[in-house]
Amino acid sequence: MKVLWFEVTEPANYSGKSVRGGWQDSLESIVKKQDKIELIVSFEGHSGCECKKKEGVTYEPLSLHYSKFQRFANRWTYKYYAEQIEKEALRVVEKHKPDIIHIFGTEWPFGLVAKHINIPIVIHVQGSIIAYNNADYPPKYDLFSQIKANNFNPKTIFHRLCEVNYNKSREKMEASVWELVNNYMGRTVWDKAMVHTLNSNAKYFHVDEAIRPSFLNSSKIWEPIKMGCSIQLITTGAELRKGLDVVLKTARILKNNEIPFDWTVAGSYDARLIKTIEAIQKDSFPNNNVKFVGPLKPTELIAALTRSTMYIHTAYAENSPNSICEAQLLGVPVVSTMVGGIATLVRNGIDGELVPANDPWQLANTIINLLKNPLKLEEYSKNSYDLAHNRHNPEKIVNQLMDCYREVISSRG
Repeated sequence: MKVLWFEVTEPANYSGKSVRGGWQDSLESIVKKQDKIELIVSFEGHSGCECKKKEGVTYEPLSLHYSKFQRFANRWTYKYYAEQIEKEALRVVEKHKPDIIHIFGTEWPFGLVAKHINIPIVIHVQGSIIAYNNADYPPKYDLFSQIKANNFNPKTIFHRLCEVNYNKSREKMEASVWELVNNYMGRTVWDKAMVHTLNSNAKYFHVDEAIRPSFLNSSKIWEPIKMGCSIQLITTGAELRKGLDVVLKTARILKNNEIPFDWTVAGSYDARLIKTIEAIQKDSFPNNNVKFVGPLKPTELIAALTRSTMYIHTAYAENSPNSICEAQLLGVPVVSTMVGGIATLVRNGIDGELVPANDPWQLANTIINLLKNPLKLEEYSKNSYDLAHNRHNPEKIVNQLMDCYREVISSRG
């Protein structure tokens, strides 16, 4: 079976770099071991990238070429990027003539090749721009508030206006992809709902997500908190959609209740967004014991998670965040907002606690109550550890994937 993958990120095995995104590389490491699979991985390459074969996998970079105008226009429209991806993806399909095409994400233009070919296509649902745009701004936040918080800086105004138009353009592209492709892989109640409401003719296949081996096989796991130890909270993802404003609001409530804690936010962050949130909330992150540490290597993140008291997820819109899955694999107790597919990952009251989005009072109260009940934290730790290791079992995932491939190919025949 010749399988062609389309993904945005450059595979770690191709570049020789360490895994950051992780889960697509993790799935690749499982699939390439299958004797019945001839795997071709196509991705958006950079200048100088060449097609090559390594460890049985053929890597086919996409080469995108823009005019000066198109390069500038890419700031506010998705049109030219989508056209380039569609054209290059079609070239790769015609070159390799796969039995099936596996695309990672409806958010990217790869699915547009369905207009031109009759080869079976299945899309691995990640998130959705359509859904994310619906949760673009929390209460008190909008385009004007962000511009005002940056003192009506002309550069900020330009960038924000470009961003709004770009997201609308990208949403329009994604809607076309949902209409064109009729096979989808997912793993949560949320992505199943998205599939059935955006394409009523689509088939849905349950395929769980592969996770970085460093987390799956970690010998270092969470240990029960000891009385008198400092309270360490950790969150990954410093975006507005990830509920960064909720982090500040919740931290302020904890501080006002005289809870001694430190809250670490890991991952890339935008200093301008932090400034905007602080201006709107009229408070600062450092003043409320919140520290941004930037991206962490897997070993560093494992160390930070396992020494934390609990993992806090504050998002407004999600599907199945890897950050929660990785925390669970380490046995870290999870408290999260109940949005998107998170209720599939965390069974409320069994593996962790779920609270409404943008409810910092309930979130703070949940944290306080759990601090008073270390046995409940231990229960959540054990249950989530067992659940996650079953869910992300590589052998189970590859069987789900192969069953999906076979059914999609046979149904086309």
